[in-house]
Formats: sequence, C-alpha cells, structure tokens
Amino acid sequence: MTKVLPTFITLLVLSASVLSAQTAIITAKVLDRATDGSVIQGKYVYPKVEIASGEAASLHIGEVYSSTGTAATERKLGFVLTIQVTLGGDEIAYSGEASSTVLTGVSDTGFSTHCAEAVFEGTVASGEVIDLWVKGPAGDFEALSLHFVEQAAAIEAVEPAVN
Repeated sequence: MTKVLPTFITLLVLSASVLSAQTAIITAKVLDRATDGSVIQGKYVYPKVEIASGEAASLHIGEVYSSTGTAATERKLGFVLTIQVTLGGDEIAYSGEASSTVLTGVSDTGFSTHCAEAVFEGTVASGEVIDLWVKGPAGDFEALSLHFVEQAAAIEAVEPAVN
C-alpha cells in the first residue's frame, strides 16, 4: 500500500536536506611569468581558488611547454602552487608545495628545465594573509602572499524522483 504524505511534511523534509559545507577561498599574489617560465618583475597576478575542507587544489601561472619528438612530453613552466586546507573551528590548517620551473634549453632531441620547490604548512585565522619566500631556480627569492577566507556554503541535497 502506498501512502501519500501531506504537502507540509514533504516541504519540511526537503528544507531539512539543506546542508552547510565549509570551504576556504584562497587568493594568491604572485609574480607573473614569461613564456619560458621566468619571473616578470613588477607584474603581479592574483589567482583564486575555492577548496572544500580536506580537499586539495592547484594553481598554475605560466605556460605548458610541449616537445614534438618521438615521445611527446609536456612540462608546466612557471609557478605551480598545490594547497590543501582543513577547516576546524576558528582556524584554517594548510599545507602545500610551491614550485618554479624555467626552460633552460631546447634541442632537436628534447628540452631541459630547472625547477625549485618549497614545502610549507601552518595554521591561520579566516581573513589572515601569510607571506612565503620561495627560492626560485635562479637562486633568487620570490615573495608569495596567500589570503585565506573561510566561507560556509549552503548545499541543497537533491531528492530522488518519486514514481
């Protein structure tokens, strides 16, 4: 026997299916890159990513270089930032890697790159800005700023269709 629920009960069940998911919006301030991956002094870009707690995201500022030899190879030139966040209470825990890769040579048989990488982690409050100093492939240091903002987003659960 099939029972039909009154409309007000159905609406109550649907409204209870709205959940709150925590995300962090991270905005970076990093120097722009030339086509070979090298830093363009004084020209900044501001990429932004929204990440759910426990998830990771990656930002790439630069070009993707492709070889046209017998074995096609691609390499991300420029700056790559991979970051993961965990939200809890009033704090945002973060960890990640930053890498800077430049093209150093091209020949008939391939290409060469030079890369410098840095690993970082810490805890911040929502709205806080941190500055990281990343050593580049040429041995120079570059300042990278990250702005963290925690945001609650309403996610509406989708109810299955009833036949």
